[in-house]
Parts: sequence; structure tokens; C-alpha cells
Amino acid sequence: MDYEINSEIVPLSFGTQLSKGDIIILWNKQDDQHFQYIVEHTTTRYILAKKMSSKGIPIKVEERKTFKFTPETFQNNKLFLITDKTNDKHLWPTTLPNAILKLKSLYNNQELSLIKLMTWPQFDDQYNQFGGLSMWIRNYFGLYRVILILV
Repeated sequence: MDYEINSEIVPLSFGTQLSKGDIIILWNKQDDQHFQYIVEHTTTRYILAKKMSSKGIPIKVEERKTFKFTPETFQNNKLFLITDKTNDKHLWPTTLPNAILKLKSLYNNQELSLIKLMTWPQFDDQYNQFGGLSMWIRNYFGLYRVILILV
């Protein structure tokens, strides 16, 4: 499979054309914290976006709130837009069964049998270290850029 993971973080100013589903990073200068929001609605006077993560950690669905971004928001914070230029979106699984089939195709039957017998520490040590299975899933299931949309 040919994958190109390519996203860019671009400084955002009020009035930039945004679409529903765009991901914005808000960096609060005063508290040195960053949050990720997903755009829900835009007008010429404000942007409505739902807070999806704090410091890169997804917020529970029931705790996600919509915020109104005004020109003042842009004055008090630094905002960035994540642009996605990935060429493999058509390969991302859209259902759990589809994801499982893709994962199973990575290993032959003998490897799968051994994995089933492993404890979590054994699996983590052999398959899940830096650059391992978890990174592959993150990168090639589109989670590198859009985990917030899928959660």
C-alpha cells in the first residue's frame, strides 16, 4: 500500500475560510495550553467549534462543549488550522469489522495464533513498541490527523 502522511499546521487569522469538520488548534498564550476544536459552523462574525481535546488528550463525548470564536479570541490566543494533504483517505477503515480485517491481514495465521496466547505485557513488548503496531494503526487508519473526528 502506498501511503503519504502529510498534514500541515497553518497560522489562522479571523476571516480565513473554514469548513465544517476543519480542525483548529488554539494555543492559550497566558496558560501555555493547547486545545483542539472541530468547526461546526461559521459566519462572518464568529466561528462555532466544539472542544475535542486538551493537550492532545481527547475529551469524553459527554463533556465536549461548543465555543464561539470571535475576533477577540484571535487577539488573545494563537490559532492554527490543521490542513490534511494525505493521499490514503480511501484506505481508512470506516467500521470496526473493516478495521479488524485490515489488522488481521498484517499477520499470517501462525503469528495470529501466537498473539492470541500472549499476555498484554508480552504483546506490548513484541509488537507495540515505538514504531510498532499502535503507530501503524495511528498512521494508516487516519488517526494521526483525525482521531478527534472518529472518537
